[in-house]
Amino acid sequence: LAAAFVACSFLPDQALAPALPELPAEMMIDEQTLDQRLQLLDHQREASATINPSLLIKDNEVIVVARRHRRETKMSNGIFNGPEGAQDAVIIDQLWHSDIIMGKTALDPRAWKEWPKTGVNPLQNVQMEEWSGLRTPSGNKWKDLCVVETWIASNNTLIRHVVTGPEDPKAVDLDGQLVMAFDSKKPHSGDVEGVCRRNQQGFLDAVTQMYMSSDVQVTQPTEEKTGYRLSYGQI
Repeated sequence: LAAAFVACSFLPDQALAPALPELPAEMMIDEQTLDQRLQLLDHQREASATINPSLLIKDNEVIVVARRHRRETKMSNGIFNGPEGAQDAVIIDQLWHSDIIMGKTALDPRAWKEWPKTGVNPLQNVQMEEWSGLRTPSGNKWKDLCVVETWIASNNTLIRHVVTGPEDPKAVDLDGQLVMAFDSKKPHSGDVEGVCRRNQQGFLDAVTQMYMSSDVQVTQPTEEKTGYRLSYGQI
């Protein structure tokens, strides 16, 4: 129990953190520039935020993709099998719950032209759905991703940064197909030692990589599509 209290002292105290100003839902920058919340609809969001949207205009439609994001911290006591062997530890999981959501609506050129002037958002209430059909090259769901470990030896505390799914999508039209590019930690499908990277100290040290999936159907988010890691210079 004492170790747990000491471990908590390393977590940021939200009460002491500087308060961030409330960002306005709408701000006119100049006559042709408007900063505005898109007001996308995501009925599964719970306490999550919709962030980092990307738009693609294709075939007289506007395709919207974005990231659903929620943070959570969990703490438990356990055994950490680290470079120095197995030992009792306080384990703090800093969870980033992440999903890709997508939707589309008909393109109204006149509404888009007038948008910065009138403030009438043509994307308001676009229904977003989770892209649950994304699969790894081995055919598994896109989860069980490599993590980042930080070990605090002075009080036997392990902090793990855990991301639960893909992040920050970008929609691209490639030869008539909708291609989804996205960031993610590498999926390990249960083979942590064979897949996940470790640093020189022997701790798990995952890095975000870029992936791509082709022929994605916005209206069929459960249809299985494989994501592949992009190499430098690859499209």
